[in-house]
Amino acid sequence: MKPFKITNAHWVGLVALALISLALLLPIPATGLIHSYPDEGGSVSVATGTYIGEGIVLTNWHVLKTLRSRQEYMKLPLWNEHFYNFELPIEWIIFTDKSIDLAIGKIPASPLDWLKVDHKCLSKKPVQAGEELTIISSPLGLYPPIPASLIVSDPTVQLRLDLDPLVREEKRYSAISFATRLQTGQEARIESGSSGGAVINSSGELIGLLWTRYFLPDGSKEVLVTPVSAWLPLLEDADIAPKYKQTILAQVCG
Repeated sequence: MKPFKITNAHWVGLVALALISLALLLPIPATGLIHSYPDEGGSVSVATGTYIGEGIVLTNWHVLKTLRSRQEYMKLPLWNEHFYNFELPIEWIIFTDKSIDLAIGKIPASPLDWLKVDHKCLSKKPVQAGEELTIISSPLGLYPPIPASLIVSDPTVQLRLDLDPLVREEKRYSAISFATRLQTGQEARIESGSSGGAVINSSGELIGLLWTRYFLPDGSKEVLVTPVSAWLPLLEDADIAPKYKQTILAQVCG
């Protein structure tokens, strides 16, 4: 019998198998980039979304309101963005509500079903003034998303007007939210593209999504967050297919 020799092809196969095994064991981030491809005029849209399982993605109402006119994609890194990236189309919208600036989209679930995605449970806990939060988002389409630090400045959950000067006054609207300030020196970490960014508390729970940001007269950047606590009553009563509603409500923190 001839002795077995390990060839270059064998080494490539072994390395690939090791990487796949590692990818299956390590959690991949649930928050990724939502983007379109350039249209005829060369313009693209970028935002942030969070995957919660069963093909369900959370983002802002204003992010997916144009889905019928242009295709949007959700992009997530598998273990490491240099190894492999999932880029899946958002097929349709399960739920939207402008008053909470929330949209729930559907992507093909099967490519992610066999992976360990780092889902965050949905927390309805009220935030406290001075509480420190973390937001994960894709400012200006940066990929993979990056974190930034927020401090709760006004925890009152109420209708708040978008004061972003880049939005024409006739296009501005209000959404139920609480107010935070971005940590000084991190202004570039929250920009266009951060819409839909996942806002996480110190327990690692998702408490809401960023829906707008703007500079205040004192030079600080205010970030408005639409909270899970405002979504849940609407989602419980919404006309959503039972299997999707069950998946969403099953993510509520115990």
